[in-house]
Amino acid sequence: MKLHPATVDSLCVKAKPYYNPSQPYHNWSHAEAVMRDSLVLLNSGGRWTRHVNRGLLQIAAAWHDAGHDHQDAAHFETKEHYAVHLTMEALKRDLPLRQRKEIAGMILGTRYKAHRASMGAIALHYGDVYNMGLPYDKFCSHTDRLWQEYGSPPWHEFWQSAAAVITQTITEGDRELPRIGVDDGKWLSQAQQNLIRMQQERAGEGR
Repeated sequence: MKLHPATVDSLCVKAKPYYNPSQPYHNWSHAEAVMRDSLVLLNSGGRWTRHVNRGLLQIAAAWHDAGHDHQDAAHFETKEHYAVHLTMEALKRDLPLRQRKEIAGMILGTRYKAHRASMGAIALHYGDVYNMGLPYDKFCSHTDRLWQEYGSPPWHEFWQSAAAVITQTITEGDRELPRIGVDDGKWLSQAQQNLIRMQQERAGEGR
């Protein structure tokens, strides 16, 4: 069942108070970017993606990092599980359980090394990490904000973890993006170039 655009917009905006504007990376601007990028990815895919409920995808994107810096998140398996908890509670009067579960599945698909069973989960995940395949200057800007959010640790320690995530994402993307008809390789190629260039230019920095 398709949702009216006004309903989608109102349910997305409901997520905004759950984001801390002082967070350098996981703030509402990030959620807005993921709403946009996940839809761009899906709409550039195959014709069979018409079966994906784009309204639910947009809502999932809005809520996927809700409560990211909340202390209560520590009581859940992952921050994504906590975001699902917040979503299920906040929207229980707005959407039936079936649709909320569909949103939950998409959000859980954004976890590192998660199994993504649906096209919506794939679109949301790569919308979430879309900055990895942006032009290098934009990629650097996103990476710096994430580094700051982690407390500006020694760069080599941060980059070791970040590089592993990017490498894993490139490997998974080569397999998963064709499932939604995105198979031209441009985004993956740019992500690979960004990984190599940053490794060459910054890996030795102590910061």
